[in-house]
Parts: sequence; C-alpha cells; structure tokens
Amino acid sequence: MDKKSKKFMISFILSFFFLSLFNFSLEFNVSAAVPPVCSDDVKAVQAIDDDLITIQCSSKDQWAAIRSNATYSNVNGNFVNYSNTGGYTKARRDFDSMPGRVTVNTSSTMVKDTGEGLHLTLYRSTGTNTNPWSLQYPRSLISGTYDKIRYYEGSVIPIEP
Repeated sequence: MDKKSKKFMISFILSFFFLSLFNFSLEFNVSAAVPPVCSDDVKAVQAIDDDLITIQCSSKDQWAAIRSNATYSNVNGNFVNYSNTGGYTKARRDFDSMPGRVTVNTSSTMVKDTGEGLHLTLYRSTGTNTNPWSLQYPRSLISGTYDKIRYYEGSVIPIEP
C-alpha cells in the first residue's frame, strides 16, 4: 500500500470514529404526514407522548365507532335507541373516549361539549325496569333527533316491556 492510500484509509477510519462519538447518524428520520384513520377501536386515538401533538377523530366519527358496537333497539319519538352491555364501566369508557370538554359533572349526570358544538350526555336512565346508564348524542341538530345507547349490567341485554 502506498503512502497516499494509507493516509486515506486512516482518515476514513478516524472519520467514522469521530462520527460515532458525536452520535451522528447517516440515516434520515423522516415522518410521513398522513391523516388519522378513525377505526372501530375507540382506544385507537390517544396521545403517544406528552411532547407530541395528536390529531383526534371528530366527535361524529368517534360516536359512529361507539354506536357500531351497540345493538339497534327501536325508534321512540326523537330518539333512536340502542342497547349495549357493560353497565356504567363501559358507558364511562365510551364517554371518556369522545373528544371534548366536560362541562357538567354530578353524581348522576355528565355532559361533554365537543369541538363541533354538540353535547354528549352520560346519565342514569329512569322509567325502565333496570335503570341502565345511558349515553345520548345528537343525530342531527337540524332534525332534533338523538341516538341513545343504554348500557345494561352484565353480558346479556334484558328485554324491556
């Protein structure tokens, strides 16, 4: 090996040594900006880290995912009724998964205002044999209709009269 080749080889090795000392990386870290995908899994939208800004699904998208896990019951006036199991625990988990700010918090009622100006209400139903916890959310502000999901305790939805 001639003197020029040795000099090049030594400088090449020393460059990699110094680069490793300063933690330089030859790889680029590029994050692709893609829109979020709202799924049926209501836990899919969550903060990954306190320093990161996350984009959440709209309240309408999140409500559609919650409602898709309930069973259609009937229409009663301005209410489209659904049933689900899991009682208060499941109702509260679904309530907490919706984006927005809690504006009312009492022992029997919670209200969350969404970014779209809609109100999600968690409350104890009355007038039924089992008095399940319910979530109520507007289907349409124009028509004045609402979706209501009753969350029954246990794993079986009882037949209401």
